[in-house]
Amino acid sequence: MGSRFVDRREELAFLEELASRGRAQLVLVYGRRRVGKTRLLLEFLKGRKGLYFYVPRGGAETVLAELSRSVEGEFFRGFRFPSFPAFLEYLAGKLEQGYVVVVDEFQRLAEVEGALSLLQRYWDERFSRGRGVLVLSGSAVGAVHRVALRGDAPLYGRRTAVLKLEPLGFGGLAEWFTRYSLVDLVKVYGVFGGTPAYLELVDESLSPEENAVKLVLSKRGPLHEEP
Repeated sequence: MGSRFVDRREELAFLEELASRGRAQLVLVYGRRRVGKTRLLLEFLKGRKGLYFYVPRGGAETVLAELSRSVEGEFFRGFRFPSFPAFLEYLAGKLEQGYVVVVDEFQRLAEVEGALSLLQRYWDERFSRGRGVLVLSGSAVGAVHRVALRGDAPLYGRRTAVLKLEPLGFGGLAEWFTRYSLVDLVKVYGVFGGTPAYLELVDESLSPEENAVKLVLSKRGPLHEEP
């Protein structure tokens, strides 16, 4: 089943309203893993001047390599930012042009020495003077609090908006599964909740009970070890 975008109209409208203000925005989007943050942000980027970056786990070399790969098409194959400040300079230029820039799993920048302090400085001195939208998205909720929400966090006080993404509500399942009865939807919600990554695994040609056996109860099921 392909990735679906359902029941996020309110969140998408919130982001679109921020982008329409015409001044610099630092938006923090967070929520637990697999709740659909990346899918929401990719939908937000559609039809806009925008860039998406993913921060992998690892040190400076690993992070810079991945950030550079995201913009190879603009430069040349094998392009590499020589340093994290060079990456931030690139972002400054884009944000001055009104781009929407998404940095996914941004909390991992804490693993790169000095990266969050530099990001804070660039926001204060460069990014905040532009008219673009910088979206920092994270799924390690505790880490997000440590680097952005706590009073002693490096990015504390810089954000202009915060969006905590929750699992889909029950109403979203009716939009997702068009062939299930109301009773079946209740069963699906009871087993899988509203986590989009779990719902994508549900085969609507099978009954809710059959899906539960296949995906959860079977020792080989992809959700057998999930909490």
